[in-house]
Amino acid sequence: MFRFALVSASAAVLVNLVAGQDVKAYTDGMRHKTGVPSTDTCNVDCVALCKGTMPKGIHSLLGGTSKHYCQMACVAHSIETTMTGYTGIESYLNGQGQGMYIQKVLAEYCDNSLCSSGGKQGKQGKQGKQGKHGKSGKLLLQHEADIQKHEQEEGEAWGYPAKPPPFPKGCHSISYYCTQYCENSYHEPTQPLGAHPGTYDDWSKNQGKCESNCAANWDQVVQPEFDSYCSCVSKDGAPSYPPQLLQEAAQTEQVDVGSFIQMPTEL
Repeated sequence: MFRFALVSASAAVLVNLVAGQDVKAYTDGMRHKTGVPSTDTCNVDCVALCKGTMPKGIHSLLGGTSKHYCQMACVAHSIETTMTGYTGIESYLNGQGQGMYIQKVLAEYCDNSLCSSGGKQGKQGKQGKQGKHGKSGKLLLQHEADIQKHEQEEGEAWGYPAKPPPFPKGCHSISYYCTQYCENSYHEPTQPLGAHPGTYDDWSKNQGKCESNCAANWDQVVQPEFDSYCSCVSKDGAPSYPPQLLQEAAQTEQVDVGSFIQMPTEL
């Protein structure tokens, strides 16, 4: 019964992806979950990332928990797809690329890295010491609180969908990168695409679980995967990221119709 439900759910996923997803890219990603997309030298290991962010399974459209669904969400947000289904003033978006949001989150980590307790940028893959005792303990605690407040405000403006380089300069905390990753894996359905892996059922609950698991497993599981991507990009160069179409649309729109324009959303 469960096997039949899984097959049926997978078929439903593909139907939903037809509107704004390249089904071939998605199915290829599910076949090569340890390197998505398989055509890129520097790609995403969704199996490893799910071990760090959803090690005990995830709430899914099947009911109960499913580690497979975490991988589906990761794959869906790691592939490049073609936008379709836009009408009227937004119809120019049809045919343009979107996606690779997980890679964009990793790219920001590669460029800006983690902050040390002193607020200076640390080396890739190694977080600065964060001792909170001694003479400067209170100052460090206050500094970390200030960073966290700033990142919360920045995250609300940055968040989903992740943007391609260049990124605003400045190191960030583990919490920031985990939030970026999880917001770009689990979120509300967007139109015209509609529901797709990562948006079903309790997406908000899954997003919260993802963030707490990511932080708890950062050192042992998550950060090594982030660092592996950075090492690949440093050696072989970054893949070509789809543009941030929301931003471009705002910059290129020639007709002044003010607040009546509803800007498009992305997968």
